[in-house]
Amino acid sequence: MICLKKGEMVMSQSIKSWLQQSFIGLCAFLLLGFGWVEGKQLSPALTQALQQAQTEGATRPSVQPRNIGAPAIAAEADEFVQTEAHLQVGEVKEKLSHIDLYYEGGKKDPRSSNELVTPYLNIIAAAINKEEELKNSHYAFYNGTGTEWRVTQDLYKQLYAYRNPSKVITDFTFVRFSDVPSMHAQDFLRENVAEWAGVNDNIQEVRDVLISTNLSLFGGVGTQGECTWNYFLTAKSHRYPTALHFHQVLEAFDMSYDIELLAKEAQTLAEMISDATKEQMLLQIFIPQNKVDDTAYLSWILGVPYYPKSVALMEKRIGRQERTGAVTGPAVKEVMKKMRKDPAYKALHEELKEAVENGDFGIRAFMDEYRNVPWSIKNVNDIQARILVTKDIVLNPDSGVKIFRYFTTPRDIQEAYLRKLDALVKKIIAQENSKTPQQKVADQARNEKIYTKLHQEEIAAREAEKVSKKAAKKK
Repeated sequence: MICLKKGEMVMSQSIKSWLQQSFIGLCAFLLLGFGWVEGKQLSPALTQALQQAQTEGATRPSVQPRNIGAPAIAAEADEFVQTEAHLQVGEVKEKLSHIDLYYEGGKKDPRSSNELVTPYLNIIAAAINKEEELKNSHYAFYNGTGTEWRVTQDLYKQLYAYRNPSKVITDFTFVRFSDVPSMHAQDFLRENVAEWAGVNDNIQEVRDVLISTNLSLFGGVGTQGECTWNYFLTAKSHRYPTALHFHQVLEAFDMSYDIELLAKEAQTLAEMISDATKEQMLLQIFIPQNKVDDTAYLSWILGVPYYPKSVALMEKRIGRQERTGAVTGPAVKEVMKKMRKDPAYKALHEELKEAVENGDFGIRAFMDEYRNVPWSIKNVNDIQARILVTKDIVLNPDSGVKIFRYFTTPRDIQEAYLRKLDALVKKIIAQENSKTPQQKVADQARNEKIYTKLHQEEIAAREAEKVSKKAAKKK
């Protein structure tokens, strides 16, 4: 076993060769001296699998596509892990050869495709290795998130450890901070498809209970707003956690620290790590195979279930336009509206509802094809997944879910950040333990009053934004 230490990548020649051929003819392998990876081993099994896939993938006969959700193909063991499978597809290789990366505001990144991949080979190798390690028990999902949200995650994890001293959590990250209800993915789809003819995860209430993910590290490559790698390399915005989020964290542990003060202190920590590197945070979420269909579903843009007929209508509406949010959002919403209200589309709406009942958007059946014959799946680069955030599975470190984080914070900044975070956590706990029961009740009431006020302001701001967008459309 080859160990990948923090900030170091040890890569076999076979993997280097595979990366060269599968990505973009890489000539140089630039190793980051400052990478920080939570998931650090490179197994011999992976090197053998990658070498075999590289020699056999091009000669394997083509297979006729089948409907998503059809019976699984018979196979003793999957040929590929997910990221490896995705990279077998010609369209994906071609798009990786000329990645266009844009910052917020539309400014194009001047770096070449090589420069957008090669500095991160330590992260790529560690992520693929984790897929190999867990391929027989879990499925992998990828999400790119702003660096600043690490503060909330780390704070929650430390307070959880304080409240649960007998538990040691090494391979899990808390990705939501409020007490969400438990619901199966099929029930979620049934309700949303019946009412809306789809799902729209641009709505905050929906976004709160869904995590937008791709099925491989480079899923959605070539489409700015849908590619995980883009979200890892560039900040789409710097939206710092607010007092609303810290109210959720403290409430989860029955604590009464001042939420406005905590938001300010946390922002200082967030700026410390976000200013130190331009890259963001990559989440690699592993869900047990026997729980995945209760937790996730196959999706497309905005979280609509991936149903080929409805997706084809949306793609027709988009046409040759660049797939930005301003283009794809209206196209998806227009088709969903027609399916609900236009009699000509009623049959399609009924088909979609029936597909939900049949379980056609389950992950397991799809993975049997994806991890064996990915080139047989039409538009495979565009197929995504949405994970339903549930307290009994996704938010439960005892559920078998594993969540790893990858980021490029320089080691000295990371260590200084952790020291400051530890000091903040100790202050919160010490202050909590020093309060009388009456003080604690009074402080919690103060926090609740602040939370209610801020929450109402947030709702009002959303409504004002909706009115503004409608007015702009009329013009």
